[in-house]
Parts: sequence; C-alpha cells; structure tokens
Amino acid sequence: TSRGDPSPNEMDAIFRMCKNNYWENVLNVLKSNTSFCEHKMVMSNNIETTILHQAITSKGDTVARTKVMNFILDCSPDTSPKLYNGYRSLPLHVICQRNTKLNSKTKEQLIRRLVEAYPEALNIAGGVGKRTPLHIIFTGMCRIITMVFSSSYKIKKSHIIS
Repeated sequence: TSRGDPSPNEMDAIFRMCKNNYWENVLNVLKSNTSFCEHKMVMSNNIETTILHQAITSKGDTVARTKVMNFILDCSPDTSPKLYNGYRSLPLHVICQRNTKLNSKTKEQLIRRLVEAYPEALNIAGGVGKRTPLHIIFTGMCRIITMVFSSSYKIKKSHIIS
C-alpha cells in the first residue's frame, strides 16, 4: 500500500536502516508504504542513492537483501530500475560489479529482472567510469579468462619441462 511520499527525515531513517543492515525492518517499511521504493535518499557523503542501490551494495544478510530487492522490483518494475544514484549508476550497473556478495544464482536472477524491466539499460553508460553494464560484466570476465589461460599455460609449460 502507498501512503504518500516519504519525507526527507523518513528517507534518512531508511538509509540508516540500510546502513546498519536492518533489512527485515526495511522490508516492513516498504510493505507499509510502497512509495519508499521509488524515492532517493542521501548518504552521509551527500551522494544520492536508493534503497535498491543500497540493497545491492550492502555486505549484510544476502537473503534479507534479496527479499528487499525482489519486493522493490515487484512493486516498482517501471520506475526503480531506472533510478540513478549520485554516481549516475543505474541498479543494473551496480549489480554487474563483482563486489555484491550475492551468490551467482541470486545475482543472475536479479540481473535478469533488471534487464527485463529496463532492457535499454544494457547500453547506457554510467558510473564514474562511464561504462555500460555489459562493459562491467565483461571486464570481470576478461580478468578471469586471462587468469585461467595464464594458469593453464604455466601448467602446460611446467609439465613439459619436468
């Protein structure tokens, strides 16, 4: 249910809940007022963020964070995936980074939901590096592929020498 736009003080309280990993409390607030799903809040460094961005980047309880992210995407599929944070990153940019602490199945499911909700986001450059979500994903993959081939080469080389 929606009870109107949240005040800056309410959004500040939600931000503190996110920061302190009180994800069950955040979920309860969202359930009582779904308009929170579509509003920005300001971090302590004066950069704007959203609950969805915070749930993605938090290092807290991944199960509770996933519930919050799915609830937001259920309540606000047309708006929340299109909200930028203060770094000009969409939620898709942020979740494509490797440091989300989410397991691969959960991360894949959330990426799929974000892409289905806003497919154009795949081609939007964002963030400090002005990269698309595809650039972000493949940058990580290239490092992994390079590492695998490099290790594989060393193994073969050492095997031949011995």
